[in-house]
Amino acid sequence: MSTRTLTFPDGIERPVQTWRVVWRWYDHLLAYEFCPPEDVILKDVLDQSSTEAMTAGETLASVVQAYVDFIETSGGDVTDDDIETVIARKAAILKTKRECQSRRKG
Repeated sequence: MSTRTLTFPDGIERPVQTWRVVWRWYDHLLAYEFCPPEDVILKDVLDQSSTEAMTAGETLASVVQAYVDFIETSGGDVTDDDIETVIARKAAILKTKRECQSRRKG
């Protein structure tokens, strides 16, 4: 676990404790050129944490996962992998899909 102090859109600085992997993905997300600005992400964290019984760290993890999932399933690459890695990953996914389809058919 690691803690950072973030300034939320309401102007209040809050300490947020979450897993280091969440901070890593948060940093990847902010560095991604097609990502919304940090204040938009933090507004989503505030909105979600006010409606659910979750800590700020848990909510940040959930919001980061939602953004990364959306970007990655839309064809984006938040981790900025090299093209060979991206092609290999997509080929593996297609192979798995084909294998599942052929098992269903036959």
